[in-house]
Amino acid sequence: MTTMAQNYIFGYGSLIDTHNRSLTLPHSREIYPVTIKNFQRQWNVRSNLRSFTVLGVTPQSGHECTGLIFPVSPEELEELDFRERSYQRQTIFPSNILSFSQKKNIPQKSVWTYIPNSPQFPSQNNPITQTYLDLVLRGCLEINEEFARQFIRTTPWHSYWINDRTQPRTHHLLNNPQLEQHIDTLLQQEIPAYFTQRI
Repeated sequence: MTTMAQNYIFGYGSLIDTHNRSLTLPHSREIYPVTIKNFQRQWNVRSNLRSFTVLGVTPQSGHECTGLIFPVSPEELEELDFRERSYQRQTIFPSNILSFSQKKNIPQKSVWTYIPNSPQFPSQNNPITQTYLDLVLRGCLEINEEFARQFIRTTPWHSYWINDRTQPRTHHLLNNPQLEQHIDTLLQQEIPAYFTQRI
């Protein structure tokens, strides 16, 4: 991916993870860890096919959301629009984009993100699944541990949350007990009340 790309995407959930991102965007590319002001990540998109809830983002004054921005070609933007067809693509104003590490200058290009069309929060029949969360936090840990902790701190949590690692509802099983233990430790430290309610 060349630096001449005119469009960038802000990924805040599964697109943070390198392997998952490569399933749609196989070519290597520069990534920029960022914090987006006046947006909040939420568990608000239901995958009714597999009965669980995934992440969305919504404009919310005074909130912040961490994630990555990365370049895409016009063809890749079309592919992402199809992948994220339960969402609507929306532009992010440059003034709302801050570098997470201050080590990279953020490209001054058009940055898009995906907003859910019909937000719905977790329920007993559509809970948060640990295997999906593992995937996202694996991507966060590719940046660093503080990035993962900020993900946990800035995301509202819900009591409808299941540990499906032994019977996964998703196809995102890590098969990495050491990484799973590390993720559990971070969750227990950052959101102990919700962690104890995980089924």
